[in-house]
Amino acid sequence: MNELRLFQKAFVQTPISSGTWTLKNGQLMLHITASIYPDRVNHKFPFAIRSISEKDFLFVDYMGRVGQATRVR
Repeated sequence: MNELRLFQKAFVQTPISSGTWTLKNGQLMLHITASIYPDRVNHKFPFAIRSISEKDFLFVDYMGRVGQATRVR
């Protein structure tokens, strides 16, 4: 397990989806325009924002799972 943590610190995961998003009343709506998962393309997914900073944000997805997204430049 320790090797996995070291690997994750050394390498950033490749984005698996891209698209457009809108933010309104603390809810982020993501519209997927391209993904390695074909069933996600042209779908919209709502996320509730828990916290946001210049580097990342914490969110709750439509299934109630808490996640973190990191800014990619």
